[in-house]
Amino acid sequence: MSLFAHINFSKFPVPTVGEAFWKCTKIEEFLNLATNTPHTAWFQKIAVAPTKFSVNFEAPPEARAQNFWEIRMEFKDHVPFVWRFHSHPELFAGAKIKLKIGEHQLISRLLPGDQEEYYPILHSFMTNYQTGFLKIVNWLRKFFKCEPTDITIGARCITNYDEMIQWEPLLNTPKLVISECDRTEFITELLERRHEKQLRTHIDFVEILHLQSISIEGLSSLDYISGRINFYRHDSNFVTEYIRNFLGRENSKFHVFRATIPDWTRVQVQAFGTDLNLEHFDINLNRTHEPRDWFNDLANGSRMFQMRKKNTSVLVFYFIQNEKGFDKMAITVWTPDAPRPGH
Repeated sequence: MSLFAHINFSKFPVPTVGEAFWKCTKIEEFLNLATNTPHTAWFQKIAVAPTKFSVNFEAPPEARAQNFWEIRMEFKDHVPFVWRFHSHPELFAGAKIKLKIGEHQLISRLLPGDQEEYYPILHSFMTNYQTGFLKIVNWLRKFFKCEPTDITIGARCITNYDEMIQWEPLLNTPKLVISECDRTEFITELLERRHEKQLRTHIDFVEILHLQSISIEGLSSLDYISGRINFYRHDSNFVTEYIRNFLGRENSKFHVFRATIPDWTRVQVQAFGTDLNLEHFDINLNRTHEPRDWFNDLANGSRMFQMRKKNTSVLVFYFIQNEKGFDKMAITVWTPDAPRPGH
């Protein structure tokens, strides 16, 4: 840095020197210079937006024991830039790189890539973890004039839901994947605001136990592996319309859906199956298929309807009865039995 400390970069022409400087400088070096000079605006002018901008609020699967959050940027003319943020300082003894982004002084170090990554990875120590991480992403958005292309949020990573629901990238990113969530108010507001932008939202394991006012369209913009929704205060038309929209989606990751319904009679259950053109459950399905997931309350006697998907998997509909009527519904995916050894 000392070599560049006294250079007035703003005096250099952007179309020639600036473009050449961008092409021959590594991204981590480029950001180091840009954040430690009064001429940040010049670096911003010559920076080229990434083709992919991933924001991960948890470490990738192969490295989750290391407990870091990650930003990854891919460019046409550079190797991928990976920036990892840690909340513990142990890794940074003797670190000499200091990036200044807003009020954040980030002690950082460049380390060799892990596994098959042939490029180095920038690591930074950060306090005020969630707020700080959001501000870093916002700085990169402004600096590179781009928006995150995808955001992944792991289990228990969100510590302030009020802050997250106001964060523009969460509402605007084309691809949002959340590992699990049971915060009804957060989920419903997120779905409605993203649906207004014609964006879908994926939550692997979602639980909406106190369903508030939300449109059918907003709720139907949610994809999941396992879902649980309480429809007890909604009428049967709302439930039927939601399931109709649900069945119209191609969700390859879906395993099971469970719902609380407002004590349907047997006549209402039969009307539900008729409205959706469902077949009555065929006991012979046991010979060829098996459920991906199984729960204790899904007794054989509660299987009432089925619907074939893509000629291989079958959706099986369960209705569980109490003394007042049918108060629970479940949908599970049944897939063809795995071939037995020797057959």
